Amino acid sequence: MRENRIELERIDDICTSFEEVWNPDLPWQSLPEYVARYETAGTREFAELLAEMAQIDLERRWRFLAQISADAQQIETSAGFAARNKIPRCQDYLALFTDECQAISIRRTLEDCELRSRLKYGDVPIPGRVVTDFAPTSRYERYMPTVSVFFSGRNRFTAPFCGTLLVGRQDVEEPDPPVMIAQTHGSKLICAPLEDKSISRLQFTVTVIAGNSTRIANSSSNTFFCIGESLFLKPGESQIVQFPVEVKLGTTIIRLRRPLLEVTGQRERGGSCK
Repeated sequence: MRENRIELERIDDICTSFEEVWNPDLPWQSLPEYVARYETAGTREFAELLAEMAQIDLERRWRFLAQISADAQQIETSAGFAARNKIPRCQDYLALFTDECQAISIRRTLEDCELRSRLKYGDVPIPGRVVTDFAPTSRYERYMPTVSVFFSGRNRFTAPFCGTLLVGRQDVEEPDPPVMIAQTHGSKLICAPLEDKSISRLQFTVTVIAGNSTRIANSSSNTFFCIGESLFLKPGESQIVQFPVEVKLGTTIIRLRRPLLEVTGQRERGGSCK
């Protein structure tokens, strides 16, 4: 046990040193060369340390992108572009492993790392693409934001959502509230019945930007509502706020929670080839 603890502390020290010298110009293809300073290529220890470095590199690249995108106020478009053209994907890092068994054992860890980083730092996925990249669906549902509907202080509905969320009252031929239905560009949360004229058919729109931030836009033409205790949003206005969010629509309260993107405790460690 003591030897295992010492080894884990040594790996953490190496990873900390790597984090201190990391910069966006560091070629991700050179990670094996960096690991070779500490471990012999082809060994289990080499593969485990390479897996740690790959996770750090992937997360740091998405974080750096979010920073420069935020400065340019282009988080959504920049992040999506980088995912397609600039930032290496999980399979790119897996190609660095010369042993196929080692690559297979670390695949799940790297996939989860990529998914967390993409969601946390701005690449808000559309369902079809994420299912293709991270099947099965349960792999990414736990990272999605959730919306809840409260009537008279009681939770009557809770569900995850992906992409753009429209919130409003029931329209003709729509199901009874509370319920969420799929639409062309996202989902609609029906939170009030057709006869409740205090809530518009399209009252507000929720667009997750990155991790802890979301944009709420008042989509109605004649009603306003309150976000939290004191932020009133007039028709046509929008506001970027931080999760968790509470929107008051008369006696109905809509609560939005952030995706569970943080990993508690130590960095996730890669599996080894049995």
